[in-house]
Amino acid sequence: MVLGLSDTMRYLIYETEQKLVPVEKELDFICNYIDLEKKRISHPENIHLSVNMASQTGFIPPLLLLPFVENCFKHGTIGREDEGWIELDIWDDKGRFFFVCKNSCREDKKQGQMNGTGLGLTNVRKRLDLIFGENYELKIVKQEDEYMVSLRFPVFLKKEEL
Repeated sequence: MVLGLSDTMRYLIYETEQKLVPVEKELDFICNYIDLEKKRISHPENIHLSVNMASQTGFIPPLLLLPFVENCFKHGTIGREDEGWIELDIWDDKGRFFFVCKNSCREDKKQGQMNGTGLGLTNVRKRLDLIFGENYELKIVKQEDEYMVSLRFPVFLKKEEL
């Protein structure tokens, strides 16, 4: 656990100052983050991560996926209910990066329904607009007991493209 935390901190301190990072490093960071979260919940087997990258040679903006993954743990029912779950699917196809994140959720009577308008999501949308213009797709869908984020954007071939 200490090694995972160390890798996570090293990535946050040294790698995220770059405009683009290798896909492989960003995915390692996400996996380390999920592994750390698994240690604190009672049913880590309810977290499913699928990564199917045909090519990990491209570059993506650092920490772009983290707010969505964090929100699964922060706002979802994983760790609070035995039947809580998270599913993450990450893949690439023809130079595009795909990320789908689903989690169980329950409406909070104090806050009303989660509708994807929090400050973190607003900032991610602004960042996506600045980096990709109209060349990305972000969908956020809230159903009765499931929250889903789908994100698609191009992978940069060179670190200097941004």
